[in-house]
Amino acid sequence: MLSLAGLAAAIPFIRPLVWPKRLTELLSEKPTELPPGFQAEDPKDQVNGWPRVLVHQDTGARLIRIEGGTFTPGNVSDAAEDEPHDRKSASSIILPDFYMQETEVTNAMMETYFRARKLAPEDRPPRWRKVCQWLEKQVADIGPYPAVGIPHDMAEAFARWMGGRLPREAEWEYAARSRGERRRYVWRNELKPSRKLANIDSVDEYPTKFLPPKFFPSDQTEQGIYDLFGNVKEWCLEPYHDLTEQPTHRSQDAASSEPGRSGRHVIRGGSFLSWSDRVSTTGPRFPEASELTAKELAEDGSASDLGFRVVVEWPRRRRP
Repeated sequence: MLSLAGLAAAIPFIRPLVWPKRLTELLSEKPTELPPGFQAEDPKDQVNGWPRVLVHQDTGARLIRIEGGTFTPGNVSDAAEDEPHDRKSASSIILPDFYMQETEVTNAMMETYFRARKLAPEDRPPRWRKVCQWLEKQVADIGPYPAVGIPHDMAEAFARWMGGRLPREAEWEYAARSRGERRRYVWRNELKPSRKLANIDSVDEYPTKFLPPKFFPSDQTEQGIYDLFGNVKEWCLEPYHDLTEQPTHRSQDAASSEPGRSGRHVIRGGSFLSWSDRVSTTGPRFPEASELTAKELAEDGSASDLGFRVVVEWPRRRRP
């Protein structure tokens, strides 16, 4: 019996079989295109067959591909008493590759979003407008500075508009620890946090102030993600749960959908207002009640030292 190839050779007028592009994608389970609205910075610079850096065409945001792996979130210290209970070790998590924004979302990016959504100035977040007005008196161009004073729901809306979402807490910590290494600080464990290493408050050093991204080269992961330790704190996707009161064996998807206490969401990283000895790659997960961040959150769900960045999951996983 002739094979299909043999039959085609025997009968010249039979056209070669051509697989439709969509069928090829379905069989390979790997899309042949990039996420909508993005382009590769350098198509030849790749991680696991995908561009290492994607650039969002409307905002210019750069997203770095983080190779996935297995890691255990939580306490990276050998002495459990060195870390608050809310940062205790949990069970291991397997993460797929994902793209994470190189820096926090900036004022210029928010302005692009507001214009695209035709959001009038008076309808934009009041605290964001207030901080921008203050910043305009301090610097010539507020565009490159992190956008702060953005409530969680608007941060989510911005991320969806870009084609992504907010980082899951595990993704945020995995990235801050340079793909899950045992790092208490972004720059490893040897040097204690100070204003020489990140934009964070520190005793006996020069006063803190708001700074544009990438000001401190040491506050950078091995993969090139900046300012996860200092400058501004960052929203995560999940509602906040006290880990001392919740079971540790929960899927990432389930954790994202469960209601949090009083509508609060996880906040990671430090800011120019955070005490340096209270921040690490594993916590805190929500500001203490005495902090300005917590007081402002109670007022309107935003804070003047709280920003966010975007994650793009590509190719998208198929949910069960």
